[in-house]
Amino acid sequence: MARGTALAWRRIRSPVYLLTWCLPLAAAAVLALALWPVYRESVTDLNKQVREAIAEEIQGLDEHYHEKGIDALKETIDLRVRAPADPDAAYLLLDADGSVLAGNLKRWPSAVPKEERPWFSVLQADGETLEGRVFELYDNRLLLVGRRSPLRRIDQHLRTQLWSATIFGLIACGAIGITAILLFRWRISKMATRVDSIESGDLSQRLPLSGTGDELDELARRFNSAFDRIATLIDGTRHISSAIAHDMRRPVASLRNELDELSRDSRLDAASRERVNQALERIDEMLATFSALLRLARIEAGSFGPRRDQIDLRALWQDAVDLYEAVAVERGMHIVPHLERATVTGDRDLLFQVAQNLLENAVRHGGGEIQVELRNGGAGAQLTVRDHGSGVPSETLPHLFERFYRVDTARTSGGFGIGLALVKAIVELHGGRVRARNAEPGLAVEVELPSAA
Repeated sequence: MARGTALAWRRIRSPVYLLTWCLPLAAAAVLALALWPVYRESVTDLNKQVREAIAEEIQGLDEHYHEKGIDALKETIDLRVRAPADPDAAYLLLDADGSVLAGNLKRWPSAVPKEERPWFSVLQADGETLEGRVFELYDNRLLLVGRRSPLRRIDQHLRTQLWSATIFGLIACGAIGITAILLFRWRISKMATRVDSIESGDLSQRLPLSGTGDELDELARRFNSAFDRIATLIDGTRHISSAIAHDMRRPVASLRNELDELSRDSRLDAASRERVNQALERIDEMLATFSALLRLARIEAGSFGPRRDQIDLRALWQDAVDLYEAVAVERGMHIVPHLERATVTGDRDLLFQVAQNLLENAVRHGGGEIQVELRNGGAGAQLTVRDHGSGVPSETLPHLFERFYRVDTARTSGGFGIGLALVKAIVELHGGRVRARNAEPGLAVEVELPSAA
């Protein structure tokens, strides 16, 4: 739960997600700031027009009343009702007793007091707004002049349009933002996939370019340039190490022959012979390392393709366990195998080399019990070799399969750092993968190989 919350919070704080949220909000704010003044100006202008029209009506009726009297006023109102210049105009002339003398209103609006008022605005039962003025005439007669104002209807319409524009802007900008983030995440995902391949050792991979020449393309070009440089340096290092191994094998082998002849010299005392034999063991280790380096170079160069034979891994690993059991017992350890039947396609000699290197690594650095487990997972064989030694620091785990890498603080009992690099090259040559983890106690090396099917 906490991890999910942290991931969600990290995504929300991402600049891309912030853009996705901020773009619609900014668009809504801009629309509101742009349309609100238009809305207010439109309402104010309409209200002004209504009042001017009513004022003009009032002026005309007032002139008739003062010049020609009440009868002329009634005739004028009746004429305007029968042939209205403005269909929204409203008239009502009441006598002192409240009876209707003229007009197009059937009765006095209940919300308007029967007294002279400079201005009124009331909502009628039909939803229209009636605006106007009330005049008190001679002999307590009342004249109401107004207009059914469209302001309320227009106001509601403008408000609806304003909200619709704002909501549409939010949706449109949100859709644009979501599309942009999905496209961005798709491109980043493609880059991440290539980076994972490069990190796993495939230095031929490069980050894809979209061809648009945007910032991501520029970033990908710079990374690709860096990967090219790294690949060149690594190839140079591999070539140098392979060249040294090739050139040094002959003089070292010659030196070994000379020391072997010296060890058989009867004139040597016991102490000197022991030192010569120790030197021979060291030279044998060096020659084995040179052979491993050359084999690793051939595998990495692609010139050492494995044979496509059906290999019984259980039988192969049983042979390897039998070979190293005596060495383990001599060092106070015991190999415990749990082997299921599993078949893969490949080169038996190379796969046996994997078994030898892993068991030798466990015997050299482990302690107590060495567990060898082979399971048939259906899609492939899964092998785990676990020792019960001191393990390695967690930060060194990603480097264990690099050539010449040694964990000096934990594994100082010999070796040149080639064994696990050779294991990784052989496993990947067979389409598998290998990784190491701390088993607490000890180190566990896990190998996955695709099944023969």
